Amino acid sequence: MRRRPTIRVFLHEHRYVARFSSPDVLKTFEQDTLPTAYAAGANPLDVLRSVARDNPRAEVILAPSSSTRPDRPTTEGLRDQPTTN
Repeated sequence: MRRRPTIRVFLHEHRYVARFSSPDVLKTFEQDTLPTAYAAGANPLDVLRSVARDNPRAEVILAPSSSTRPDRPTTEGLRDQPTTN
């Protein structure tokens, strides 16, 4: 069974960002962490709902900011993801 891609949403430098587990995002943008349209003052549930609505096939979770490092692209978690052709 194919695993659903995961999107971890967290605060970084006063803005919500989203880290994608999908290899397609890394391939397309050359990074796996992208900014959202939401500043730190936004309701986290609204941010999660928006990201989930835009990515209906993904599992969207709120991650603690202290456990993430958006300063560089990462391939962590992508090794076990199936590739799409």
